[in-house]
Amino acid sequence: MCQNINISVCGDGIVDVFDEECDSTEHCTNCYCDNGYESVNSVCVPKCDIEGCIGGCISPNECTRCIEPEYQWDCHSCGNGYHIEGFMNCVPYNLSDVYGCYKMLTDTSLSTVKTIQLDSSLLSNTQEYTLYLKDFRLTVGHCNSAFNPRSPYVKGIWIELNVIDEGYYIIETEKEYSKTLIEYINAQQFRYGFDSVITVQNECFKTDKIGFATCLGKNNDLNDYILSASFLSYYQVRKYYLHVFGQYGLVPTTDLKLYVRKINHPCSERSVHLLWSDMISSTFTAVVNTVNSLTSLSSCSRQPQPGTWFFLKGADETIMVSACNNSVLYDTYIHLIQVPKINDDLSNVSCGEGDSTCVGYSDRGCGVAAKLMHKLDSSYDYFIFVSATEKTQLNVEFSTVCPYNCLNGVCSVSKGGCICNEGYIERNNGCTKCGNGVVDENEECDPSNKTVIEYYCSEETCMCSFGYVPVTINGITKCAISTCGNNKIDEYEECDGGRGCDHCHCIGDYYAYAKARKDCILPSCGNGRFDAGEECDGGKGCIECECQPGWYSKHSSDCRRYSTKLIALTIFLPGLGIYICFALVLLIINSIKYSLLIDRIKFELNQQNIIFSDAIIPFDSADCYKIPVLNEYFNIHPQSINFMNNKTDIDIGVVVESTCVITNFSNETMNFIFHGKKESKYDLVFTPCRGVLRKGQNKEIKIQLLMHCTTILSEEIKVTIGFSHFKKLMNNYQHQLSLNGTKLDKSNKSQRSFRSSFSSVSNQNSTSSDEVSVKPSKAKRFYVTLTLEAQSSLSYKLNINDITTYQPPIGEGTFGIVYKGHWRSLDVAVKIIKTDIVSIADLIQPFTEEVKLLEKLRSSCIVSFIGYCADEETVCLVLEFCPLGSLKKYLQSMPTSVHLKLRFCQDISRGMLYLHENNIIHRDLKTDNVLVLSDNPYDAVVCKVSDFGTSKCFIEQSNLKEKKDIGTPMYMAPEIHSEGILKLKSDVFSFAVCMLEIWLGKPPYSSDEFPNAESIFRFVCAGKRLHIPKKCLYHDMIKKCWKGTVDSRPSFKEIEEYFEELVQTVREHKDQT
Repeated sequence: MCQNINISVCGDGIVDVFDEECDSTEHCTNCYCDNGYESVNSVCVPKCDIEGCIGGCISPNECTRCIEPEYQWDCHSCGNGYHIEGFMNCVPYNLSDVYGCYKMLTDTSLSTVKTIQLDSSLLSNTQEYTLYLKDFRLTVGHCNSAFNPRSPYVKGIWIELNVIDEGYYIIETEKEYSKTLIEYINAQQFRYGFDSVITVQNECFKTDKIGFATCLGKNNDLNDYILSASFLSYYQVRKYYLHVFGQYGLVPTTDLKLYVRKINHPCSERSVHLLWSDMISSTFTAVVNTVNSLTSLSSCSRQPQPGTWFFLKGADETIMVSACNNSVLYDTYIHLIQVPKINDDLSNVSCGEGDSTCVGYSDRGCGVAAKLMHKLDSSYDYFIFVSATEKTQLNVEFSTVCPYNCLNGVCSVSKGGCICNEGYIERNNGCTKCGNGVVDENEECDPSNKTVIEYYCSEETCMCSFGYVPVTINGITKCAISTCGNNKIDEYEECDGGRGCDHCHCIGDYYAYAKARKDCILPSCGNGRFDAGEECDGGKGCIECECQPGWYSKHSSDCRRYSTKLIALTIFLPGLGIYICFALVLLIINSIKYSLLIDRIKFELNQQNIIFSDAIIPFDSADCYKIPVLNEYFNIHPQSINFMNNKTDIDIGVVVESTCVITNFSNETMNFIFHGKKESKYDLVFTPCRGVLRKGQNKEIKIQLLMHCTTILSEEIKVTIGFSHFKKLMNNYQHQLSLNGTKLDKSNKSQRSFRSSFSSVSNQNSTSSDEVSVKPSKAKRFYVTLTLEAQSSLSYKLNINDITTYQPPIGEGTFGIVYKGHWRSLDVAVKIIKTDIVSIADLIQPFTEEVKLLEKLRSSCIVSFIGYCADEETVCLVLEFCPLGSLKKYLQSMPTSVHLKLRFCQDISRGMLYLHENNIIHRDLKTDNVLVLSDNPYDAVVCKVSDFGTSKCFIEQSNLKEKKDIGTPMYMAPEIHSEGILKLKSDVFSFAVCMLEIWLGKPPYSSDEFPNAESIFRFVCAGKRLHIPKKCLYHDMIKKCWKGTVDSRPSFKEIEEYFEELVQTVREHKDQT
């Protein structure tokens, strides 16, 4: 008898209590109950926390009928004579036990403070009080916004507030919630505190009856994460009455702390900090909730209004604040308050008086919704107050307009942006000539030029894309590959000079051949009809409208194969006798081989559990026929090798283990082979990897996985199965297939389709032989496919197959080519090391040691190191991507202010100081190797130093042994040219040339005066230096940095301090003017 093994299958309608909660029932997803539902007798029913619900909830915590009189029949509140104590937990009460405000304040048996005095001493001295748990009494509330009029009873405490000095006061439970503490708790994103509620009213009723009072306001949560109540309001000189209780009538488990303090203004305590980085490149949207928001005055209005305060550091930018982007336009108000410069402490700021000034106010803009545009000043800071007349939630957008004060245009309030001068167009909120339809001075192309269609021209800079240059062919100039026009097919060209080709690009409906040619494919190719200029179109033996070798055109969509029948007949007829003899010889040989094979099978059947430990046997699809894992002959459990079940990632270089069991259900002796893998990403080993099982026997297989890099595995693993009488089992299997008909056929097709699509997605280079089974008549064994699922932990060693790179390259240096790439959710720069100078085998060891150094380097002014890839074919670095490109390209394409030039120099000196402090010589410092991060001189970092990581190991393993062969001639120090000496301060000389280039905005060496590198060598080694403009603010520093004597040059520590002081001076001068 074969042993039956039950395998749970989600979706079969049968619930496996060990693996499933439900199966194919309502509110059941992937055999588990949905959120808010629980499994009862394998059926998903709503969770119900309402204890009085009759018949259970119809949906989570939603009941249509409850037990009376404890609950109202509709379950929306407690019944008469009952009050809530916890979510929908109704308990009885007696009116004699109810405490009104007056009754509690006059009860001398209570220990909790009865009166709290609010005066100016609380501005610097927060008072702490204890609300004792034993003093919580059943009280009646009178604020209609906080209580259900039918059931206003809750356990709480009343306290009298005696206001001596009017102003803003904060009353909060459990902690004194400073701005820093609130930001810290929000960053943790977990709920904190006892869910308490605070209400403040003007009256204190002497009776305990239900009634409404004049409420100053309420607060039941500080925000989504802080459940403690925190009530901020403006108090006049009079008495108020404070009511503290728990949400849903809950009572705290211990004594509750109460903190009372006075503040200057709500803007200093509860403002949202806006960042310029969120608004410069895109619109920042904030949500203003006036339902539970604070109410305050401002310098723009003496009328208290509910809303939200925002704080923004001052900058020389024009800001746009708008409440127009809402589905419903609410009556809103925007206040812009200017205050003197603030450091980090906002506590002494008042936005309603003193040094604060209302510089902008708007209550209109798009109907009743407000919109405000104003130019800010970097010498001040600003508060923005957004309020609405209705209790609602609305979106408010913050953005910058008119960058650089609309250079080449004027900033228009009515338009909300720039109005450009004649000959300029608006782009990216600024004015530029790029895109005006004319190729202007300092432009290589203009994609909006209607007379010339450009394919590789940047719409942002009107310069040719990287790798392309202006090429003139037949009097027309366009951006193209530099080799275009030589009537030869070079790298990156689609065509060159042929049919349908324009500047090496196929135009119109023409398209490129798979392997580029001078011509392009005709537009008519692919329509299925035979047209002029075609040999065929889409038929047999036809690819790209050409007949393939062995075929010839018959002037139709198909091609005709050359006939070989006559040739074959001529060859085979005379030798028919020879072939018959040969066949007889083969028959005798096969008979002998068959006899030997029978003996070998008998020998193998006598062996027991042949095991080759830690062996990896490659899979060979020859003579193998694929069958499903679920079959009647054998079983492998589990069918998936899943190392992701324990929710933890696999460490790189650490072996993890799992097991599976293989069982023989057939009446034949079975042998098996588990085919492990050894690849660049991972090693997979089975122990034992092969063996023999008799009828009904099983064997536990140990599975060991070793990950080599950061990657996610989703692989197919083959298992080969053989039987002593395989043909008998194969015939039986084919017979069952014929009985099942098209059902099994469709199943096999869907499996093959899944394997094909999975192979494409996971970039597996498996051959077709791995996927296609042989004919049943030729098969000698079965094979099945198991799935391998695993995910490694993060490391610096990455899987190159997980990285997508884009053509063409975005940069090329002495040691590598740089491409824009994408790794997981990050845009990255991928630097592929050149291997035409040094072999990968010689480079791997020193490269790996150099990477260990890069992992430790972390500075805001050097390009961040993300990871690396190293295998037998490729060595590359994965680095931070800076979208504004190199400093050289930026200087040549964008106008640069003096302030920004100084910041470029300052950040380069900071990055180089960090490298020199770590004893790293850059060797090739130039503007090409500086990447621009921001064009705002007030940002913390505007550029970063790059291309310093692999230079040392590459040089040492290559043929560039002479120091003068390293680097770019224009930036080299004289000691490298003359003596081959390379020191730390050789980088200082290179920095001097960079400083001059930054000031000039172009390369300092004229190609007319210095036509080649040798002319620069002679000039520099002769002690001569370039002319420095007198207006250059750092004229003296350039002279110091390019001195001929190495030791007389300043260190980058001195240079960094120099530019720190110079930038500060320029900013102070700018503030004064």
